[in-house]
Amino acid sequence: MISDLKKNTESRMQKSVSSLSESLQSIRAGRANTSLLDKIFVDYYGQQTPLNQVASLSAPEPRLLAIQPWDVNLIPDIEKAILKSDLGITPSNDGKVIRLVIPQLTEERRKDLTKLVGKDAEEAKVSVRNIRRDAMEDIKKAEKAKEISEDDKVSFEEDIQKLTDKYIKEIDKVAESKEKELMEIWFLALDYSKAIFLRSFMNYYNRLDLDRIPRHVGIIMDGNGRWAKKRNMPRTLGHKEGAKRVVDIVETAYNLNIKSLTLYAFSTENWKRPEEEISKLMDLLAFYIKTQLQRIKKNNIKINVLGDYNVFPELIVKLIEDALQETKSNDKMILNIALNYGGQSEIVRATKNIVKDILNENILLEDINTQSFKNYLYTKGQDDLDLLIRPSGELRVSNFLLYQLAYSEFYFSNVLWPDFNEYEFYKAIYDFQNRNRRYGGL
Repeated sequence: MISDLKKNTESRMQKSVSSLSESLQSIRAGRANTSLLDKIFVDYYGQQTPLNQVASLSAPEPRLLAIQPWDVNLIPDIEKAILKSDLGITPSNDGKVIRLVIPQLTEERRKDLTKLVGKDAEEAKVSVRNIRRDAMEDIKKAEKAKEISEDDKVSFEEDIQKLTDKYIKEIDKVAESKEKELMEIWFLALDYSKAIFLRSFMNYYNRLDLDRIPRHVGIIMDGNGRWAKKRNMPRTLGHKEGAKRVVDIVETAYNLNIKSLTLYAFSTENWKRPEEEISKLMDLLAFYIKTQLQRIKKNNIKINVLGDYNVFPELIVKLIEDALQETKSNDKMILNIALNYGGQSEIVRATKNIVKDILNENILLEDINTQSFKNYLYTKGQDDLDLLIRPSGELRVSNFLLYQLAYSEFYFSNVLWPDFNEYEFYKAIYDFQNRNRRYGGL
């Protein structure tokens, strides 16, 4: 009985996976595949007959399907069947062969199809879990009826859970494969130059050694104003666009398993800017904290602020302190935000605190060295900076993490910060991984 129940359960789970595979085949990805014609039936001598039984099907080009009927008199009937289907493609013929040109897949359409794949995959998972539930109920009934022992029931439940995990993974593989197909086809749909550009950056990601990702990355987010000026926009719109990149880059760093990410948001020198621009920057900071805090908490990211933020408006100070408090126990990644920060000021601050501790006899003068000094920096407990990234074409460090970057690798990019996307980030990481870091040795 138990053996039959297991076989039946596994058979039903297999059917759920098979059903998903068949369903995803019908999602037209933009690539010519004869499987798109599997559901086309033609009236052949009064009988609804699969298309592949009355014609030869092929895909001679990536976006072209060719249908060569064994009887050319069937061409009108085949075209009628195609037009009645949900393919959404108008056929053409030369009297011998029917041709179907697959429309290009836009980015928007790709995103919609990817969501559809995710929806279908989730429904398949629900089906598998329902099958598990049915099996568990059946085994409980059998135990209650004294048909099996309690030990048999426990063993069965463990086996069914293993089967469930197995087929959930298979569903993920099927969905991942379809999403990969959609991504590849999207590249084909792009104009040539853009496709080459994106492929090159995706190649950077594919070439990354994920076991040698820098532990601490710092970014001087520069170029917002120039980005806006190039587009005849107010500088504040450049800052707004730059804030969007913050969200993207934080997510990318998180996915790469970077342990510390330090963003230079507002320096001690930025107070020299027009009052209106500073006000807009404060508004953006408040907006970012309000809209992203829950996401940051969910992803187990700890927020740390470098600099004296107490000089900011009261509302900003309150938002910062709440964010610090709500994320203090998180340990997946540290997001350092440099606000009213300067590297020289940080070193002076650390020195003053060391002197206080010596005068208060908390430490001895002999205890001070290059390592213990780090305990007085804003980045206490974190690794030194591995990689410094500076967009916008400027070749200077601008008073950023002066102590922490002693052995950092520098990466300078001509790309302005609002255009510095995840692909540019991959390129920087790849460049870092090809450096020979000797730390003064051979």
